Amino acid sequence: MPSPNERLVRRWFEEIWNHGNIDAADELLAPRAVLHEVGIGGEPSLDLEEFKTHWAAIRKAIPDIHFDVVFSFEAGEHVAARLVVTGTHSGPGLGLEPSGRSFRVTGMVIARVREGRMIEGWNNFDLLGLFEQVHAVKRPGGH
Repeated sequence: MPSPNERLVRRWFEEIWNHGNIDAADELLAPRAVLHEVGIGGEPSLDLEEFKTHWAAIRKAIPDIHFDVVFSFEAGEHVAARLVVTGTHSGPGLGLEPSGRSFRVTGMVIARVREGRMIEGWNNFDLLGLFEQVHAVKRPGGH
């Protein structure tokens, strides 16, 4: 059975990403949370409002984005999760014209939880795989 902190991380993906309920971020993410590696370039997002801007851009580019939490576990105040992300690049964003192509990539996140809110997070998703699948880049050798 998932711990309360694991349930919080699972709820984050289900409500905010899968159902598009950005208002849940006000409850689940501390206002001054630090989110590392959220986007391309690796600059940390320092607060809730910056995350909301990032979220809106991703949802605009990939309105049907869906995160499946494959498994999660807790170590102290940290929760780690492995995810499968699917969607269709059907809107503007990601620095590209919409391709109309679907993708499936994997990723991992670690969230630091304190007093029922995420206060810090790290993520690592297969962005090269995503860009290959939406035909934004081509792997050398044509594979």
